[in-house]
Amino acid sequence: MPADDWCHFGARLERSALHRRLKDGDLSYEDEKFSYVALAKSPCETVPARIIRRPEHSPGKIQLLICKDGRVDERNILKRDKDAFRQARKASWGDVFDQRK
Repeated sequence: MPADDWCHFGARLERSALHRRLKDGDLSYEDEKFSYVALAKSPCETVPARIIRRPEHSPGKIQLLICKDGRVDERNILKRDKDAFRQARKASWGDVFDQRK
Protein backbone atom coordinates (compact mmCIF):
# COMPACT_ATOMS: atom_id res chain seq x y z
CA MET A 1 0.00 0.00 0.00
CA PRO A 2 1.13 3.59 -0.44
CA ALA A 3 3.06 5.01 2.52
CA ASP A 4 0.25 7.45 3.42
CA ASP A 5 -2.44 4.72 3.46
CA TRP A 6 -3.27 1.94 5.92
CA CYS A 7 -5.36 -1.21 5.81
CA HIS A 8 -8.48 -0.78 7.93
CA PHE A 9 -12.23 -1.25 8.06
CA GLY A 10 -14.97 1.04 9.26
CA ALA A 11 -17.82 0.49 11.67
CA ARG A 12 -20.75 2.80 12.32
CA LEU A 13 -21.40 3.34 16.03
CA GLU A 14 -24.50 4.91 17.52
CA ARG A 15 -23.90 7.93 19.78
CA SER A 16 -25.84 8.72 22.91
CA ALA A 17 -27.13 12.23 23.56
CA LEU A 18 -24.30 12.75 26.07
CA HIS A 19 -21.71 11.58 23.54
CA ARG A 20 -23.08 14.01 20.93
CA ARG A 21 -22.92 16.90 23.40
CA LEU A 22 -19.38 16.05 24.54
CA LYS A 23 -18.07 15.81 20.97
CA ASP A 24 -20.23 18.71 19.73
CA GLY A 25 -21.68 16.40 17.07
CA ASP A 26 -24.89 16.72 15.10
CA LEU A 27 -25.25 13.14 13.86
CA SER A 28 -26.62 10.25 15.91
CA TYR A 29 -23.76 8.02 14.71
CA GLU A 30 -19.99 8.10 14.26
CA ASP A 31 -17.85 6.13 11.80
CA GLU A 32 -14.86 4.59 13.58
CA LYS A 33 -11.88 2.99 11.83
CA PHE A 34 -10.26 -0.23 13.03
CA SER A 35 -7.23 -2.25 11.95
CA TYR A 36 -6.22 -5.75 12.94
CA VAL A 37 -3.68 -8.51 12.36
CA ALA A 38 -4.61 -12.20 12.20
CA LEU A 39 -1.98 -14.85 12.99
CA ALA A 40 -2.05 -18.65 12.95
CA LYS A 41 0.42 -21.26 14.18
CA SER A 42 -0.25 -23.59 11.27
CA PRO A 43 -0.84 -22.86 7.57
CA CYS A 44 -4.44 -22.05 6.69
CA GLU A 45 -6.48 -21.65 3.54
CA THR A 46 -6.36 -18.13 2.13
CA VAL A 47 -9.17 -16.33 0.34
CA PRO A 48 -8.83 -15.38 -3.35
CA ALA A 49 -9.16 -11.62 -2.67
CA ARG A 50 -10.64 -9.30 -0.05
CA ILE A 51 -12.24 -5.88 -0.60
CA ILE A 52 -10.25 -3.33 1.43
CA ARG A 53 -12.19 -0.13 0.65
CA ARG A 54 -15.85 0.78 0.30
CA PRO A 55 -16.88 -0.08 -3.30
CA GLU A 56 -17.43 2.94 -5.53
CA HIS A 57 -20.59 2.62 -7.62
CA SER A 58 -21.17 4.53 -10.84
CA PRO A 59 -23.53 3.79 -13.75
CA GLY A 60 -22.45 0.54 -15.41
CA LYS A 61 -19.26 0.19 -13.33
CA ILE A 62 -18.19 -0.71 -9.81
CA GLN A 63 -14.65 0.06 -8.69
CA LEU A 64 -13.11 -2.21 -6.05
CA LEU A 65 -9.83 -1.94 -4.20
CA ILE A 66 -8.83 -5.48 -3.31
CA CYS A 67 -5.95 -7.23 -1.58
CA LYS A 68 -4.86 -10.37 -3.42
CA ASP A 69 -1.73 -12.44 -2.80
CA GLY A 70 -0.33 -9.72 -0.53
CA ARG A 71 -0.73 -7.00 -3.19
CA VAL A 72 -3.26 -4.19 -3.50
CA ASP A 73 -5.08 -4.10 -6.82
CA GLU A 74 -7.77 -1.82 -8.23
CA ARG A 75 -10.48 -3.70 -10.12
CA ASN A 76 -13.14 -2.17 -12.38
CA ILE A 77 -16.16 -4.44 -12.75
CA LEU A 78 -18.30 -3.56 -15.76
CA LYS A 79 -22.01 -4.27 -16.14
CA ARG A 80 -21.41 -6.39 -19.25
CA ASP A 81 -19.67 -8.99 -17.01
CA LYS A 82 -23.00 -9.98 -15.46
CA ASP A 83 -21.85 -12.51 -12.82
CA ALA A 84 -18.97 -10.42 -11.49
CA PHE A 85 -21.10 -7.24 -11.57
CA ARG A 86 -23.88 -8.95 -9.58
CA GLN A 87 -21.35 -10.13 -6.99
CA ALA A 88 -19.68 -6.69 -6.79
CA ARG A 89 -23.04 -4.92 -6.44
CA LYS A 90 -23.84 -6.97 -3.33
CA ALA A 91 -20.29 -6.78 -1.91
CA SER A 92 -19.16 -4.43 0.84
CA TRP A 93 -15.95 -3.45 2.58
CA GLY A 94 -14.17 -6.48 4.09
CA ASP A 95 -15.97 -9.10 1.97
CA VAL A 96 -14.20 -11.86 0.05
CA PHE A 97 -14.29 -11.22 -3.70
CA ASP A 98 -13.82 -14.21 -6.00
CA GLN A 99 -14.40 -13.40 -9.67
CA ARG A 100 -14.43 -17.08 -10.56
CA LYS A 101 -17.91 -17.48 -8.99
